[in-house]
Amino acid sequence: VTFTWGNHDVETSRRVQVVEEALGSPPRWTVHEWGEVDVVILDSNQVSSADQLEFLTETMEGSDDPAIVVFHHPPLSCSSHGDTLSVLQNWVPRFDDDVVLVLSGHDHNYQRFEDSGISYVVSGGGGQTLYELTSCPADHPERLAGEMVHHFLVLAQDEEKILVGAVDVNGRTIDSFVVPLGGGG
Repeated sequence: VTFTWGNHDVETSRRVQVVEEALGSPPRWTVHEWGEVDVVILDSNQVSSADQLEFLTETMEGSDDPAIVVFHHPPLSCSSHGDTLSVLQNWVPRFDDDVVLVLSGHDHNYQRFEDSGISYVVSGGGGQTLYELTSCPADHPERLAGEMVHHFLVLAQDEEKILVGAVDVNGRTIDSFVVPLGGGG
């Protein structure tokens, strides 16, 4: 099971218990291999956890494989919640050159950004009430795609790239892009 803890999952001890019972006590942070790609799962409810920061640093230093980093609170978002400053300050500087894609949610819509060679996706359109997109500040990375729609992501990889598609509930592709794997993959 690949799972990242969201803010509603940890609101009460009962909710934590339900998640743990349903999903077999998933770890708060871990790494899964997906072909040639490391999928790094983090818990953005605990951004400043010393153990998690050590895990992230060791994970970045311990592999030259391309990496996708997945967690709940988006580092970049132009919507209701906006950028998650704690993630921007504590985690993004630890991402090395192998990080090619960052997946998050929290804002209930779809958005895509690119900054310093990393694609950032907000995929929060799973079923709750949708949030409006807002204008990004002038000094913010440009939003390359965005839509207020329920959706899901589809990822596929080959030796050279990851193909990413955002698909709405009617099967319409609302965005698609290619993430090159570079030297690591």
